[in-house]
Amino acid sequence: MYARTTGPLGFRARTVIDCQPVRIKKVVYHLERKRCPGCKRIVTAGPPGVLAKCLYSNQLLAYVAVQHYIYGNTLGQIEKQTGIGYSSIVDAMRQLAARLKDVPGSLIQTYRQSSVKHADETGWRTR
Repeated sequence: MYARTTGPLGFRARTVIDCQPVRIKKVVYHLERKRCPGCKRIVTAGPPGVLAKCLYSNQLLAYVAVQHYIYGNTLGQIEKQTGIGYSSIVDAMRQLAARLKDVPGSLIQTYRQSSVKHADETGWRTR
């Protein structure tokens, strides 16, 4: 025979790992404008997390760059995933490359000038 239950016995917590698909959303910023007291020109605040004169956020640019250059996804796949046109992605990556072209040289120079250098290229465990 089965025992009858008289009601709920409480709750049990259960963790589930889930992922959210990439969702592109348009964000409208209301940017403050002021007049410069010195030169009398009107200046506008910049939106947070966006490079100057760029339509796409830094987070979106980083996502596209990592998907394409690190994980090897084609620009066509990224276009389907994000809804951003192929040409726009190419143009955004070219602008990003132009802005970041001096970074590797700067990193190399900083590394060469540092007093402590470490490069462990093996997969061996070290103690």
